[in-house]
Amino acid sequence: DGIIGTHEASSYRRYTFRSNSERKLKDIVTIGQHLTFSYVNSAGVGDGGIYASSPVRTALSTSPFLPMYDDNGAYLNNTNGAGSMYNGNVWVPWVEGEHNPYAELLMRRSLNQTSKLIGDVYLQVEPIKGLKIKTLFGLDLYSGGSRSFVPVYQLSKYTYNNDDYAEQRLNKGYTWSWDNTVSYNFEIGDHAVGVLGGMSMREFQGEDMWIKNSQLVIPDWEHAWIDNALNTDYANPTLTDFSGKPSDESMMMSYFGRINYDYKETYLLNATFRADGSSRFAKNNRWGYFPSISVGWIATNEDFIPEIAGLDFLKLRASWGQVGNQNIDAYQYMALIKTNNTLYPFGEVTPEGSLTPVGATGNSNGAFASQLANLNLKWETSEQVDLGFDAFLLNTRLSVNFDFYNKINRDWLVKAPVLATAGADAPYINGGNVRNRGVELALGWNDHVGKLNYHISVNGSYNKNVVTEIADGVDYISGVTNMLYNNSAAAYRQAEIGFPIGYFWGYETDGILQNPAEVNEYVALLKNDKNNSLQGTGLAAGDVRFVDKNKDGKIDEKDKTMIGSPHPDFTFGFSLGLDWKGLDFLLAANGVAGNELLQSYHNYSGDNHTNYTSEILDRWHGDGTSNTTPRVTDGKFMANYLVSDLFVKNGSFLRISNVQLGYDFATLIKSKAISQLRWYVAVNNLYTFTSYSGYDPEIGFGVDSSTSGIDVGFYPRPRTYMTGVNIKF
Repeated sequence: DGIIGTHEASSYRRYTFRSNSERKLKDIVTIGQHLTFSYVNSAGVGDGGIYASSPVRTALSTSPFLPMYDDNGAYLNNTNGAGSMYNGNVWVPWVEGEHNPYAELLMRRSLNQTSKLIGDVYLQVEPIKGLKIKTLFGLDLYSGGSRSFVPVYQLSKYTYNNDDYAEQRLNKGYTWSWDNTVSYNFEIGDHAVGVLGGMSMREFQGEDMWIKNSQLVIPDWEHAWIDNALNTDYANPTLTDFSGKPSDESMMMSYFGRINYDYKETYLLNATFRADGSSRFAKNNRWGYFPSISVGWIATNEDFIPEIAGLDFLKLRASWGQVGNQNIDAYQYMALIKTNNTLYPFGEVTPEGSLTPVGATGNSNGAFASQLANLNLKWETSEQVDLGFDAFLLNTRLSVNFDFYNKINRDWLVKAPVLATAGADAPYINGGNVRNRGVELALGWNDHVGKLNYHISVNGSYNKNVVTEIADGVDYISGVTNMLYNNSAAAYRQAEIGFPIGYFWGYETDGILQNPAEVNEYVALLKNDKNNSLQGTGLAAGDVRFVDKNKDGKIDEKDKTMIGSPHPDFTFGFSLGLDWKGLDFLLAANGVAGNELLQSYHNYSGDNHTNYTSEILDRWHGDGTSNTTPRVTDGKFMANYLVSDLFVKNGSFLRISNVQLGYDFATLIKSKAISQLRWYVAVNNLYTFTSYSGYDPEIGFGVDSSTSGIDVGFYPRPRTYMTGVNIKF
């Protein structure tokens, strides 16, 4: 069950079945299959937004003065004049328009069901030694459905539903793939050579249909089916609505080849080349070509290198390569045409959405280009250089892996910034280059004490992300507004040359003005004019001291700067594993350090009635009381809460991500037919060590591909308890 709401409002059930098999026929033919089937039954809670559609955000900002129930035991209607009774008196709203988010969560009940089948069958023939011909056909098939029910209710002047209704949705689709390869491995003296060539095809098709109708015979969840809806006013979209459409199809074809070579198992070479064609680009840019090469040297195999005590194996390696990215929606290179809700009035107007025939005396169907075209859109290319080594020491008990990498994403796929006068949404463009450079280190120790085997591993990485180029000579690409709270300015920049992608953008602060003397000193720096501050003439002790970055004696847009980055400097993890006579134990953890999060659970758009977090208890309320949280003011004076580093929090954490205990009963059964019969119990997300005050520091929210680390109220990450059985025959 979920953390928020009842089982009906928030739950997740998944059932999974896996089967893999392989069989050899007459030594030269091998056939096999992989099959995974899963069924998911879930009810979810919306999150990730600042409006009423996110009950998590609404719960955080709802004032504590709003009662849950009225005197009759019903959820309280917070509409002024509704006559709700509370403690024997007519309820007068503290904030009209505020509503009970828990009640709305229960009112809007839904259930989702998804079945998914992923499998493949393959045939491999080895007519002569070393020559293998393989064909594999795969299928990813899904089918889903959902239904929902909303009764008549009113919780506030803005949150209500006047007509009960039911919704049903059905969707299905598939992705098929066909891979064919020919490989040949042979040796000539001390030379070993392997060559491989192949091709791959895949295609996605799907469809979706949805219908809504109202006035149910029996308005409850059990009877919330379209057949039980009596409404026949199909011209009113608030009572009836429907849609049916295909999913955007996607196709891809690839050709690839690879050569492996080694000399005396000491000098290693691997070279690959692939050509990928994607339907997501126009014909002149459909194909991308991506080579790669790697070399290795196993130094410990050389006779001229003296033995080093404790060093068992040392391999030096270097690689360079390119891979492509086509992860955008279908048809983004075209001028997309919109036809729904595009009725144009000629003569007598009929209602929008009417099912009656249209003609010269009523609304006429129309269409318009909703997005600009870009036929020059092409593959994004990720190019990486890697230098590293692998080593085993102390009788192979200690392993060391080290890498230095420099990765450049060229022709970054991003929405272009366009003016509103363009008359349509921005197209995707190849927006520039982004570089990631860093190091990775992994250490492992494997040993045993008697019959107790154990292994310990530790890994860590450092990464620096920076935008090196933006297309068309643009200096930066701005983020969107209204993300932190209503009417908030853009709190991030998608890209700017010399800065990390999606970094946080706003005002830098220098504490809180503690007394009138500090206010006067601050005003003196602003040409002795309070109007040169963001607070204006209302500037007083307890307000934020914003930094004049350009030293022009005025705080304005020109003083905005980088106030944080969602990208961690360090990513790390460790694991510990034990096994003894069939009993096994595993503990795994992961974490990050050096990143920031942007947090806002309050609506700072001029309403001071909404709730704050407990941090407000540490606000400034006199000289020396706080240097981090400004004074509380009325809703008309919110300059202290313009987007600034006051919203920036430390995002570092260490999470105990998995703890597992299992026992293999095959050691007791000793059956030739069963090689493993392992029963296990496990806990995911056991505990998180962090100074972050929000629900979860591991946040990926953003409204575009460049944004992350913005917390406006999220459904908490659940702690999951699992048990299962692994069987091998």
